Amino acid sequence: MAHLERKLGDRFHLITQNVDGLHSRAGNKRVYEMHGRLDSCYCTACRARFKMKDIDLNQEIPHCVHCANMLRPDIVWFGEIPYYLYEIEELVKNTDFFLIIGTSGVVYPAAGYVMTAKLFGAHTIGLNLEEPDNLSFFDEFHLGNCGDLLPDIIENLISIYG
Repeated sequence: MAHLERKLGDRFHLITQNVDGLHSRAGNKRVYEMHGRLDSCYCTACRARFKMKDIDLNQEIPHCVHCANMLRPDIVWFGEIPYYLYEIEELVKNTDFFLIIGTSGVVYPAAGYVMTAKLFGAHTIGLNLEEPDNLSFFDEFHLGNCGDLLPDIIENLISIYG
């Protein structure tokens, strides 16, 4: 994905439900982590943000150095509103192609983005080990291991859009 971003530049955006930060560590710059990040936390009261590496995790419950209230992981839990919803919606409405990798197509709002992209004219491509629930919104669907399938798909996208 970092290779695709380098080729497409500011026309590339990566929207992820992953919280592990691997996309950024792999070199992607335009990453929208809609479910947060495991490597950060914030205060439940004053909303001050901290890197997990800077927190004393030997405490039973870590507390904010500013107001002494509890810290919690910077993770969007079920029932909470994901991050960047407005930005993501605008990106999805204005894309030429929408590539979806490794998802069940069940968790909303992310599962609805393929429908939005398709309705706004994007070419929609999916890769997964099994068919997602929202399969009918894909122009192309590739069944199999994304590690095997993705390199050829990315090269094809670069030849078309790069």
